[in-house]
Amino acid sequence: MSKIQGRFGKLKLSTDGGTNYNEVTGITEITMNANGAEIKVTSHDDGAFETYLSGRNDFSLDCSAVYDSASTQQAAIIATRFASDPATLYFKYTPKELTGVYALTCQGVVTKCTLGSPNDDACKFDFTIRLAGIPTWTAQA
Repeated sequence: MSKIQGRFGKLKLSTDGGTNYNEVTGITEITMNANGAEIKVTSHDDGAFETYLSGRNDFSLDCSAVYDSASTQQAAIIATRFASDPATLYFKYTPKELTGVYALTCQGVVTKCTLGSPNDDACKFDFTIRLAGIPTWTAQA
């Protein structure tokens, strides 16, 4: 097993339909959440135990960054929350850019965007990307 330091995680954004990706700068933390719904199908025939089927999947990325007013990628993420019909963006997340390390490629919508200005610290930029459609999780070449 190969351990990876968290500081190597990268998030890239495409605003042109997934053709060109650029790194979202200032990232301090990325958490990938993968959840599967449960469908309860217990009947009297199941005895003392519950029975479930696997339901739909739900993926999201929770991201934290140091706000950078010069970052076009951060600006694009923020702009989606001000749109009356927010655009679906394309994202790539990898714990480390390295052959054999898995990477997530997906479409998603920004569902949360928080810009904080603490009195005694750098401006913080937190956002959540809810994946739309089927993501891919493949080893990097």
